[in-house]
Amino acid sequence: MTYSITYTREALSDLIAISTYLRERNPAAAKAVIQDIETAISHLPDFPQLGVVSRRLTDVRRLVSSRYHYVVAYKVDTDRREVLIIAVFHPRQQKTV
Repeated sequence: MTYSITYTREALSDLIAISTYLRERNPAAAKAVIQDIETAISHLPDFPQLGVVSRRLTDVRRLVSSRYHYVVAYKVDTDRREVLIIAVFHPRQQKTV
């Protein structure tokens, strides 16, 4: 059985900020980056343990998108069969997830 995907407000804000920032500079790049992030997330319903456990927070996993290397930070709730996306960012950003 697959897991559902849910986004926190922060994660949605992250995606909007990434898209807005890139779209202002290069609309094609913005589309490609968001697509890359969405592709990474699309694997999580079937493989929720795919990401590596965060060194700082043991209940958080980190999955890196394949082409542009954006980090998707998420938690897995096995009882609810849910993946909660908590943040999306580029490694150059100073996030502590």
